[in-house]
Amino acid sequence: MAMSSSTTISSTVTTVLGVLNATGTSGSIHSETVPTTAVGDISPPPAEAAPIFLETKAAQGIAGAFVWVALFVTCQQVCYY
Repeated sequence: MAMSSSTTISSTVTTVLGVLNATGTSGSIHSETVPTTAVGDISPPPAEAAPIFLETKAAQGIAGAFVWVALFVTCQQVCYY
C-alpha cells in the first residue's frame, strides 16, 4: 500500500512540475498588461515653477510652532499626571 501511494505522489509531483514549467515559459499563469514609460518621456518640472505651500518658509514656521506647542502641552501633561 505504501508503494502505491509513493508512486501516486511521485507522478502527481511530476505532472505539477510539468504544468509549472509549461506555464513558466510565458511569464506567469495570470498575465497583466502594465503600461511602460520610457525614461525620455519624463521631463523635470520647469525651473521657474513656484514652490508648493509645504516647501515654503511660512509652512515650515507654522509646523515648527505646532511642534513646540505639542512639546509644551506634552511636558505639562506629564508633570501634572
